[in-house]
Amino acid sequence: LHCHEGADAFVRTVLLEASQNRVPTAEGDPDERVVEAAREKLAARVTAAAGLMTILRHPSGEDPDVLAAVDRLAADPASSVRRQIAFRVLVRHARHPDWTWRMIERMAQDRSLRVLAWLVHPLRGLLSQEPARVAAITMSIRQAVADAPDGNELVRSCGSILADLFVQTNEPTASAVIDEIANDPVAHVAEVRHLVNEFRGNLIRGPVDPPDSAIDAARGRSWSFLLRVTKGAAAEFLRGVERQDDVLDSAGNGLTQQQMEGLANLLNSVGSNIYFASGAFDDDQSRERPVLERLYAEAGEVIDGLADIGLPPLAHHLLETLEVLIPVDPRGVFLRVVRVIRGGRKGGYEYDNMAEDVLVRIVDRYLADYRKLFQTNEEMQQGLLDILDTFIQAGSEGARRLSYGLGGIFR
Repeated sequence: LHCHEGADAFVRTVLLEASQNRVPTAEGDPDERVVEAAREKLAARVTAAAGLMTILRHPSGEDPDVLAAVDRLAADPASSVRRQIAFRVLVRHARHPDWTWRMIERMAQDRSLRVLAWLVHPLRGLLSQEPARVAAITMSIRQAVADAPDGNELVRSCGSILADLFVQTNEPTASAVIDEIANDPVAHVAEVRHLVNEFRGNLIRGPVDPPDSAIDAARGRSWSFLLRVTKGAAAEFLRGVERQDDVLDSAGNGLTQQQMEGLANLLNSVGSNIYFASGAFDDDQSRERPVLERLYAEAGEVIDGLADIGLPPLAHHLLETLEVLIPVDPRGVFLRVVRVIRGGRKGGYEYDNMAEDVLVRIVDRYLADYRKLFQTNEEMQQGLLDILDTFIQAGSEGARRLSYGLGGIFR
């Protein structure tokens, strides 16, 4: 738009006039009561706020009247109007960063959860430019809404930004928050699970040869977070299992049933994200050998921390992950397979038909390609007998078939 010529000037005039319209009223604000989406879109000041911010994308749109109207709409009584300003707050950043930051800091004081939620998204665009400033504003929003009845989603959004700052720049404020969350997964279980899913893309990110030191550091911080979460959540979950008869309600001491379920979901999420990172879900697009070698080295401690949990879905994801990692370290992977199956007995994993399938595939592969390892390693021999016996007792015909051919290992 060239906002002082022809039809464009008419658009500017209409938007400025609409910015003074009585619709929407504060009583019709969606934060106060439910309204139809179509009705909200037709509200004159809502449309005016969006339109005037769009005009400000262009240098020709910057004049005192438009800026004054935007300033007024940023404090509009209706949050549906203020949201339009918050969502488009970066429109002038390239030309006028000071104005942008003043507007962000002003709107970060808003009491509307929906306005703050729409403000959080543009903050992501400033992560790499001023991480400390983004961290401070994000922290202020997170603290302001932490106890709000409907603030969980916004808290998680703020956590995602802080997690990005932690991974990408190791920004001190963000790192302190992520440390706090990771070190107490019971208190932050929903937020931690959200962050675990956020970190999935970092687990195999970056070239292997030549390495990229910045990406390697970011990836290392992601694995460090997963390891701390795994150790803390696993310890609490296993303690709760041991004291299953003592699990109390929310009025007592110890973990509630809801907390145990939250920890189980969290641990399953960690396992499933490693599974997806490994490429085990798609044989046609498996990871290249150097990527798998790096993944195995970086994921080893986390896998070990999950191996004894005993949750069937977790055990299955771990076994399928280990299956694609066999060529990287045949002996080490097999011993981890044994450990996962032993842990899975706590939850009856051996009775699952899918468990039998993956066990048979893994053992068949070892007997075909790595037979000599069993001939020379007593620990592997005992582990093989143990896992086959586990599945035979569960009625597995596949395990029974495999056991008939064990004598061939020593021929």
